[in-house]
Amino acid sequence: MIIKLLINKLKLINDDGWITSIFICTLTIFFLLPLIEINFIFCAFFAVGILYEHIIEWLAHGWLQHYRCNIFSFFNKRHQRHHENTLIHHALQPISILIPAVCIILIPFIIMLFFVSNGLFKSISIGVISGFLLAHIYLNLLHYDIHSVNKIFPVFFRNTWYYKRIYEEHINHHIEHENGIKYSKYRVYGISNPWLDILLEKIGVSSMVDKLYPRFVEFLEDKFEKE
Repeated sequence: MIIKLLINKLKLINDDGWITSIFICTLTIFFLLPLIEINFIFCAFFAVGILYEHIIEWLAHGWLQHYRCNIFSFFNKRHQRHHENTLIHHALQPISILIPAVCIILIPFIIMLFFVSNGLFKSISIGVISGFLLAHIYLNLLHYDIHSVNKIFPVFFRNTWYYKRIYEEHINHHIEHENGIKYSKYRVYGISNPWLDILLEKIGVSSMVDKLYPRFVEFLEDKFEKE
């Protein structure tokens, strides 16, 4: 009941501040800078952190923001608002949800950072946290740039194959969504990574999530109804 009450309170805070998300992530990285030691372990787990963010991004966009269910209806309705007016509602999630969600997602690495004195584990935790937060900053900037009239990224970057592909797929995703089409050739839930959707489709992760996620939602809804 306490968790349910807390969630309902957080829902009342309506923040469309993608800039706030970027600021908090940047500030956190700034405080981590003195702890960073550039070595192989840090670099390897920095890359892991980026990949981790891409996977969370894919799951959140596809299964919280696009999958219709009662328990996660807040995410779906809020994302629908973005689809209805992409020029105003840029934020991927309200800041009231971002902070606790990121803390939960990164909790094993936060514990390692503050409570494990071993240097190896510190490098791993700082690498993952830094990579994750940097990827999230980039995601917010890219998502804003795709929809905004006032572009952030320079022209040479927007002319690259990578940017054009992301832009085309994301805009098509919006058009298809508005026309009631569920999926394009490949899902485009990985906003900043055009290859992740293709990879997850190819190796069968997408179809596995298709089967497991509805069961997971049913279980949660059952649990909440009983409470």
